[in-house]
Amino acid sequence: MHESNDAFDMIILIMLLAVFTPFMVYYSIPFFKGEVGGFNVQIEKTAFETAREIYNKPPEMKTNDALLMLVIADEFAPEPRKLKFNGGTSSLEVPIDDVFLLNRAAHILGAKEVMPFNREIDLQLYIGPSGMRYWNVKEQP
Repeated sequence: MHESNDAFDMIILIMLLAVFTPFMVYYSIPFFKGEVGGFNVQIEKTAFETAREIYNKPPEMKTNDALLMLVIADEFAPEPRKLKFNGGTSSLEVPIDDVFLLNRAAHILGAKEVMPFNREIDLQLYIGPSGMRYWNVKEQP
C-alpha cells in the first residue's frame, strides 16, 4: 500500500515539475542576465531612464493660472488676501475682500487688461516684517 502511494506522489511531482519548469525558466532568464533590480536599470518601458528625469521641474506658471487664482478666490482665501499684477508698463493690486467678492468680474477683467496674453509669469510671495503682504505676479521678459 505504501509503495503505491509513493509511486503516485512521484508521478504527481514529475507532472508538476513538467508543468512549472518552463515558467520558472522563462521568468528567471532576465534575473540571470542582470536586467532586473539595482540602480540605473530600466525595469519598465515607461520608467525614467536618467536621474535628471526623476527630479521634478518647477511648474510653468502662465497668466491664465494667475487669473484662475482670482476666479476661485472666496471669503475663505488664506492670507495674504492680495494679488499684485505687474504687466509690462502697468500694474494692478487686487485685494480679496468683500468689494472684490461682490464685483469679481470687473476685477478679473481689470487684471486681464494688465496681463492680456497667455505668457509665462513669475509668482512670488512678498513678506514684510509684519507678516505676509501680497502675491506678486510679474510677466517674464
